[in-house]
Amino acid sequence: MTDQTPAPRSSNGNLWVIVPFVLAVIGTVVMLFTNSANALKVALIFALWAGAAGIMVADRTRRDRDRAAAELAEARRQLESQPAPAPAQPAPLSDADMAVIRELQEELTAGELWAYSKYEGTI
Repeated sequence: MTDQTPAPRSSNGNLWVIVPFVLAVIGTVVMLFTNSANALKVALIFALWAGAAGIMVADRTRRDRDRAAAELAEARRQLESQPAPAPAQPAPLSDADMAVIRELQEELTAGELWAYSKYEGTI
């Protein structure tokens, strides 16, 4: 019964940037300690893949943002094109309702006068 939304696509896209970046850092550290040209080549390849994945993820994010902005603009256009609803008019009160309202007003006024006369000098 609960509404479960799927995970955003950006988390999967971030994985494609994070994994090559981490591998490039590991390859660089290994290259520094072993002074190996092969480790340097591997680290460079992973760094290039991390950059390429970053470019792809940034492009996908930009396209998603542009698509969302277009959908928002379309929804706003549709909302503005709809006629505004007429303001609600209160239902006319019957004579019985008016009598009850007058009775309540009289009781309130009597209570205010009583409270004023009782506490007139103490305030």
